[in-house]
Amino acid sequence: MKSLIIYYSRTGNTANVAHVLHKSTKSDIEEIKDRTDRSGILGYLRSSKDALFGKDADVEGLKYEINDYNSIFIGGPVWVLRPATPVSTMIKRLDLRNKNIVLFVTCGGNHGKSLDMMSDLVVKNGGNVIHSFVVKTSKSDASMVVQSAEDEIDKLKEIVKKKKVSE
Repeated sequence: MKSLIIYYSRTGNTANVAHVLHKSTKSDIEEIKDRTDRSGILGYLRSSKDALFGKDADVEGLKYEINDYNSIFIGGPVWVLRPATPVSTMIKRLDLRNKNIVLFVTCGGNHGKSLDMMSDLVVKNGGNVIHSFVVKTSKSDASMVVQSAEDEIDKLKEIVKKKKVSE
């Protein structure tokens, strides 16, 4: 089963999780490139406003061909209890028919309905969400974020194993 990890990271937390997934799953990996400057406090405020009002982001296309993959991991941070706009914009653009999707978010507090919102977009584009998870980053050092991601990978492996047994 060929898989791809697609992620957006403003501060590096989601990148850490994506790279743990990459190392564990041997998946291809691609960062969503946002053309909007979201650095610093002004970038944070701009990002929050865009998420709150559901504004699509100006993102570059993917270098990997989505049709070459059976399973896709999609992840990003939570902004104002919603998925980061570069992530939601990318999901809207993807043809996810016949794809198994694993969603993940990173957040310092409450993830709100971010995973539900991402899941709705995936289903709207024909995808099948097989698992989703949250990695809390508040007051966590990088090793705790990595450990949390590794724990989720173990859960996902069990889900896949059970699915194969039931087929």
